[in-house]
Amino acid sequence: RSCHLRLVGSARAMKSSTENDVHEICEICNFFHEDPEFRCIGCAPKNPRGLHLKFLYDKVKDEVLVRPELSTDLCSFNGLLHGGILATYFDEVAYFCVLMRKPRVGLTTHMAVQYKEPVRLGTKAEFEVRGRIKSENEKGAIVELQAVQNGRTCATAEVSYAFPPDKVAIKVLGESKISWLQPHLASPMRLMSASKL
Repeated sequence: RSCHLRLVGSARAMKSSTENDVHEICEICNFFHEDPEFRCIGCAPKNPRGLHLKFLYDKVKDEVLVRPELSTDLCSFNGLLHGGILATYFDEVAYFCVLMRKPRVGLTTHMAVQYKEPVRLGTKAEFEVRGRIKSENEKGAIVELQAVQNGRTCATAEVSYAFPPDKVAIKVLGESKISWLQPHLASPMRLMSASKL
């Protein structure tokens, strides 16, 4: 396994992976999986009701993405992905964009989602959610994202994160959790062996 620090080119436009060109995609090593108490609804592998997301990194486009399985159980109306589930995808990808730039505690402060077209369930159409850092400073970051199914942009989002001081982070997450996180936040996120996807 290799280590990389993600550098985001904020001026580059996001593109879907449905284009003909091939990109080198690496799975991001999710250090939260090492926490025996980790039960995140988005990406914890041991949460039986979770979404079990795996985060990928597109080296060429400098973007974080997920390609979740669209179970029909995730519906609002039959055959349509629930908007709240899609918002969860956005939030999860957004935080991993933050982590890939520089591992740190980040707290979601604002999310704006524009739903354009429904995401269809029960089909074999390619679906993915991608994000990248739009802007950041020492206090927080803004991440822009899009959800694409079969070449159609179904929704876009902008998520704001705050980087809280230690006192606030401890108040929100607890001292023991911050102590557990500190060594993991001291190094760049690791990437698994690259594959062509």
